[in-house]
Amino acid sequence: MTTALGARGDVYNSDLGCFISQAHQNFAEILHDYNPYLSLVFIPPKDRSAEDTKPYAVLYSPPSQAPQIVRYATEVEMNDPAALLGEIWAQDSSKVDVLGRIEAQEAAREAMRLKDHEARIEDEMEFLMYMAKTPLHTFHHNGQRYDK
Repeated sequence: MTTALGARGDVYNSDLGCFISQAHQNFAEILHDYNPYLSLVFIPPKDRSAEDTKPYAVLYSPPSQAPQIVRYATEVEMNDPAALLGEIWAQDSSKVDVLGRIEAQEAAREAMRLKDHEARIEDEMEFLMYMAKTPLHTFHHNGQRYDK
């Protein structure tokens, strides 16, 4: 399995030979922020076989123990990473009641929303820095004309 960290946005990662989703990147960062011993790992599409029905996994690797898989996930489950994150948080907490699970799901969805918002703000800041530094008086970006 290969770690999914190291890329921002839906970009091609030549080391892995596949695109990495912004949602999966956000999931991995939130998971690591929640517990530094948790990480998202996966089998890249080029290395999968027909038996690899759950190519994603959450790996728990504390320094004093052997690494172990906490949860496997399918491609379909990874389409809603907030639900998977909420499930992991609910399993980790001492609460096993319905209210605790609902709160964990809501907290996971909010964390995913905030991480996505943070990434958009970073992109906007990069674009604004580019605009401020460019020597051009007029330039085009995404089909839109900008004048200084």
